[in-house]
Amino acid sequence: NSYFVLELPGIGVKYYKQIRGGAMGSACTQVLADIYVKKWENLLVQQQQKQQELYFRFRDDVFLTAKLSSEKMNNILEELNRSDPNISIQWEGGESVDYLDITITIDIPNFKTTIYRKLAAQPYVLPFNSSHPSHIMRNIPYAAALRLTRICSHSTDLREELDKLRIMLLLNKYPPKFIDQQIARFYKDLTGEKASNALLGKEHDKYREISLDEQWNKKKKRPIDFQNDILCHFSYAPT
Repeated sequence: NSYFVLELPGIGVKYYKQIRGGAMGSACTQVLADIYVKKWENLLVQQQQKQQELYFRFRDDVFLTAKLSSEKMNNILEELNRSDPNISIQWEGGESVDYLDITITIDIPNFKTTIYRKLAAQPYVLPFNSSHPSHIMRNIPYAAALRLTRICSHSTDLREELDKLRIMLLLNKYPPKFIDQQIARFYKDLTGEKASNALLGKEHDKYREISLDEQWNKKKKRPIDFQNDILCHFSYAPT
């Protein structure tokens, strides 16, 4: 069980105990939720596989395809809703849907994908004047460029998102030269060229496919010598 306090203007402090479900963000809750939903979704997954449709799930967010009318799909999901009182499905469908941080649009014979931002999203990353180690600051533009490349299926969308990335980094006090250096480092690692021509040109699909490989550019870590190495853990705290 978890406890929380609610304090509103003009109302005394109230203490609450959560008696159903688990605390948001708890590692244990996430594992239990995965197990619970895995059991619940079995029938739906089997139906999708039989019909050769797509089905993906992350935690409690699901993306699936179906050659059904909205009314028929709604009936199926309503039936699933009634099968378990602990699960309530809210769904949206159409030629374009938002799933996690991606907007997916039907673009026959494939899908078009680009970045999705919630209305409440803010252009904030770790500020450049933070006291974090320099390698973390270098990797923020690099990792952001990699994420955009993986998500954007069209080079025109990727170009636009890279421009937005530069603006966001500038707002967080990253020097223009530093931004260009780190994004050029990403280009060089992926395409062999420091310029964006290869990635944003005719070979965009080829290089995007390379970036989607989980093993791409993974550094081989030195094994730990437990007899001689000293293991340290520290965290930053305000002074």
